[in-house]
Amino acid sequence: MSSALPDFQQYQLAFTAHIRNPTLHKKPASVAENRMAVYRQAIFNNFLTTVSSCFPVCQQVVGVRAWKKLIQRFVAEHAAKTPIFKEIPFEFTQFLASLEGIPPYLPALAHYEWVELEVTHQPIVQVEISPITDFLDEIPLFSPH
Repeated sequence: MSSALPDFQQYQLAFTAHIRNPTLHKKPASVAENRMAVYRQAIFNNFLTTVSSCFPVCQQVVGVRAWKKLIQRFVAEHAAKTPIFKEIPFEFTQFLASLEGIPPYLPALAHYEWVELEVTHQPIVQVEISPITDFLDEIPLFSPH
C-alpha cells in the first residue's frame, strides 16, 4: 500500500497552501489564475474584516499597511486550533504573542481588546434579590438602581 496521499487530498493541500501563502506555494496547475485570485482575496478579506473589527485600536496604532502585513502573516503562518470563526480573535492574540520583531506592547494591547470583546458578549446573569435579608446569614447586595 502506498503512503502517498490520494490525488484529491494533494490537490486540497496545494490549493490551501497557495491561498495561505501564494509567494511560497504555487497554485494547482489545473486552476486558472483569475479563479485562484478570487479565493485568495476572499479568504484574506474575511480575515482582515474579522480581525480588524475586533482590534480597532491595534490597527490604528500600527497603521493600515503594517496591519495588512500582520494579517497576511497570520493567514500564512498560524495553524489555527479551532475551525470556529468567532474564535479567530483569540487565535490572533496567540499569534501576536508568538511573534518577534513587532512592537512589544502590541500583544498586550490585542489581549486587552480581546478581553473587552469577550466581556461585552458574555450573557448577563440575573441574580435573584430578596427584599428580606438576614444580614447574619446572607451576603448583602448593592442596589442595581
